[in-house]
Amino acid sequence: MKKFISIAAAIVLTSFASYANAATNNSTANINQAIGGANDAVVEQQDSNASSADINQTGNVNKAEVEQTGNVNAAVINQIGNLNDADVEQAGNANTANVDQIGDSNFVDVDQNGDDNTASVTQKGNGNRADLEQRGNGNVAEVEQQGSDNAAKLVQTGDDNNADIEQKGNNNSAELAQTGTSNTADIDQAGDSNNALVSQNGTSNFVEVDQNGTSNFAEVEQDGIANTANIDQNGSGNRADVEQRGNGNNADLAQTGSANSGDIDQVGNNNLAEIEQLGNENFAEVEQTGNGNEGEIEQYGNNNFAEAVQTGNDNVADIEQIGDGNIADVATIGDFNIVDVDQEGNLNSALISSTGSFNDINVEQFGDNNSANVDQISSYADAFIEQVGSSNMANITQTGMGTADARNTASIEQNGSFNTANISQSGGAGNTASIEQK
Repeated sequence: MKKFISIAAAIVLTSFASYANAATNNSTANINQAIGGANDAVVEQQDSNASSADINQTGNVNKAEVEQTGNVNAAVINQIGNLNDADVEQAGNANTANVDQIGDSNFVDVDQNGDDNTASVTQKGNGNRADLEQRGNGNVAEVEQQGSDNAAKLVQTGDDNNADIEQKGNNNSAELAQTGTSNTADIDQAGDSNNALVSQNGTSNFVEVDQNGTSNFAEVEQDGIANTANIDQNGSGNRADVEQRGNGNNADLAQTGSANSGDIDQVGNNNLAEIEQLGNENFAEVEQTGNGNEGEIEQYGNNNFAEAVQTGNDNVADIEQIGDGNIADVATIGDFNIVDVDQEGNLNSALISSTGSFNDINVEQFGDNNSANVDQISSYADAFIEQVGSSNMANITQTGMGTADARNTASIEQNGSFNTANISQSGGAGNTASIEQK
């Protein structure tokens, strides 16, 4: 029984090396093919015990494969140039795999099965692609790709998962799926045609997606309790979607410039959603179903439109728009909900619909083509509209019960320009209304 084999081959355009040992003990295998040739290398270790395998290839038509089955596995593949390909497969115990490929038509596939898995892939340039799959126990996986036609896919299932994908430039794309407990995922893409999809199942999941420039798109989907999703997009054709199912979830979406969109959908209780957009053709939506949820939207410039839809009790919606073609549309169904809309300037409008009891709505508009409509099919409701300057108009309609102790209240204040105000209350006693125009 051979416990150690080292093979070196450098035969121009005919390089090949292979090693297989079915029942090894202190196994080690090294294959080194230096400089150039039509490289190919295979190492296979099966009942391998204290296994390890090294493959180093430098140039031309590289391909490498390592397959290990049991015990203290480790595998390293380094390929430097030309038509690289790499494949590592490990089955059980203390697995580790490293793959470095520097240039040309890179592709990597790493498959790990159980125990203390770790996998790392680094590719520097040209037709990159990396697939990683880990199934159980103390998984960690990392992919880093620098340039050219990047794509990465990472799947982890079970136990102490951790994942990191970083792509720096060109046709980036990334997919990440995690199922299990203690999952963490981090996707970082810097430039060009970015795209990222993340899906997590489990408890206390965390996802962060950071995209810097060009045709960004990001999507996160999480199921469980106390999940967190952060998406940060800097420029170009941004769009981001977050969907969370469960309680105590937190989603934060920040977009800086270009054709922004947004979208957060949360189902559950005590969830928090925040969307911040700075410029260009913004649109933002928060939709929450459940109790004790809070949704916040901030938009600062250009073609803004914001919408928050909340169904449930004790929810809070807060929308702030500073400039350009603002519209904010809020709809709430439930009791003890609070809505606050603040619009600073330009073509403002705010349309708010509220159904339920003890709901509180506040709208403030400062300047330009203001209009605000509040429609409350609600008992014991409170609505307030303040407009300062320009072509103001305001309407409040309240339909619902009111008593002397818990009355429906409607108030409009207008200060300057072409004011109009209407208040309509019906359906109960003890209602109060006031209009003040200066």
